[in-house]
Amino acid sequence: MSRTTLLRSPLTEGLAELYGLHTDPVIADSLRRGHAVWEGLAFSDGTPARVPYEVLPDVSRPALLASGAESETDLDLLYRYAFGAWENRWNVFDLTGAFARVTTDQAVDLSFVDRSMATAVRADTQVGVGAAAGDPTDRGLGLAEHQWYGEFLRGLRDAAVEGTAGGLAQRWRSEGLSGELFAKTGTLAETEARGGSGLFIKSLLFSVGESGEQGFGALRCGIVGSVYLSFSQGPRRGSLPSYQLDFARRRLGEILAEEWEKAGVCPSLEVDRTG
Repeated sequence: MSRTTLLRSPLTEGLAELYGLHTDPVIADSLRRGHAVWEGLAFSDGTPARVPYEVLPDVSRPALLASGAESETDLDLLYRYAFGAWENRWNVFDLTGAFARVTTDQAVDLSFVDRSMATAVRADTQVGVGAAAGDPTDRGLGLAEHQWYGEFLRGLRDAAVEGTAGGLAQRWRSEGLSGELFAKTGTLAETEARGGSGLFIKSLLFSVGESGEQGFGALRCGIVGSVYLSFSQGPRRGSLPSYQLDFARRRLGEILAEEWEKAGVCPSLEVDRTG
């Protein structure tokens, strides 16, 4: 399929509108983060944080085109793209932000902020910090206008009940988190070498909070986050262990329940720590 057709396709326009990401690798590469993103960072005691350049996150590349001078993309690559393979690569920041967008139906943007700016950020960026739906600062995406959206959210809810993250919803309810939980797991265990080593990764995305009517609507308020583990090597046999789920079941729900009130999200959603 030709470059012009792909870059003018509804898929390209949809990715740009929904996630703010580009399918053209030339554009994506031009937006690479510079080292200045880490300047001014400090630990809680005021000690300057010296961050190695090597830890800069790669730019997300949901690229419909190959890098270089390629003028078209083979159909077999597009087939792989449909289920997340080939050049459909996301860093953990954009991945978490994308999950926040599809589960809140708001144009959530993640960023690093100084602790002293927390109050201002909560005033300016309402989604994810306890605002009610309909706040004038909300930037709606309009996903709820589509018939498929309710079924989409239902699938993410079921993933934490009896799906790939089965049992997580019940565990978190026992920790006192009474709200709706949406979850999605991910596994990347490539056998081919990339830069001298394979990629062996397990992840979990979650959104927990107060949902819409009948429990199938987008989150009105809550917390969105991710657990992302990278293994130094793959398993000798079978699949990678689901340590991200073990952590989420054993500790993460407890941590969220303990910090819920301090986070200032969903004041109408009570957390019961007596159970």
